[in-house]
Amino acid sequence: MRTEYLIELGIYMIFAAGAIALMWDEVELLIARIKLRHRLKALKTTQKKLPPPLDYFEKLLAVSFDNDRSRKIFLAFEFALFLASYALGYRNFGPLYSAIISITLMLMPVLFLAARLESSRAKASKEGISLVTELYRQYRINNLNIYEAIEKSVEAEGDYKLSSKKLYSLLIHLRASCGVIEIRDAIDNFVFSFGTSWARILGVCIRMSVETGTDISMGLSDIADQLKKAYNLEEKRKMMNSEATRMTLLLIPLMYIICMGASVFYLGLSPRKLIENQFLNPKAYFILLLIIFLFLVNFILLFVTGNSKLDY
Repeated sequence: MRTEYLIELGIYMIFAAGAIALMWDEVELLIARIKLRHRLKALKTTQKKLPPPLDYFEKLLAVSFDNDRSRKIFLAFEFALFLASYALGYRNFGPLYSAIISITLMLMPVLFLAARLESSRAKASKEGISLVTELYRQYRINNLNIYEAIEKSVEAEGDYKLSSKKLYSLLIHLRASCGVIEIRDAIDNFVFSFGTSWARILGVCIRMSVETGTDISMGLSDIADQLKKAYNLEEKRKMMNSEATRMTLLLIPLMYIICMGASVFYLGLSPRKLIENQFLNPKAYFILLLIIFLFLVNFILLFVTGNSKLDY
């Protein structure tokens, strides 16, 4: 009975194998559709936008570190820092305060990366004219091939060393990408590394050329023209800021010294009495602290505005 069953099963398997062989093209098509459906589901999950803080953190890691291994090492370091600081602070401050202290310590390396990114953005933004002009020139020379234009722009010895590194990273990711989603992620990270409006428009132009082969010559030319106008305005603003900086750094301390000297030589106050009134009187001491605070605030504001990104 068992042998008959096995023979019958073997015949059915032979018939099934023959049917699959005859309809192999349809079977391959069915398998391809199933795989495509799974890939589309995966793409939909990757297209979901993260909350702004997490999205910023993800792009910050992508820009700060070249490969996944470095990012994983940084995340492992952050996790170890949290555990170590929490374990040390738990006995002294309790669970709540130790958690707050640990999270604050975890944010310090992230703030360092953010500060380094902002410094890199400010420097790279000022290379925009040279970068876009060279990219436009190479794009026209290489028959509107954006890949060749980016490669030649990286190889050229232009006045955009910092931007060249960002452009090289973009080229590597574009050539390694295997779909629209990866292309857009690479361009988004490139735009994020500059953080300017002109970089955003440049990213749109590169994406259109990569995805559809659209001629972006007019777009690149327009970006270069707008950057030249923005550069002229930046030079005028620098002159005004330099005058304001000199006034802040020299005039405020000088006026304070003159007031102190006038109090001694014209009002007849002794230096000892003047120092006692300045530092031991609560109102006078508060006014001195207010002057120092406003002086530092003005200095920081002038420093930030003087080192701002070139944008339009």
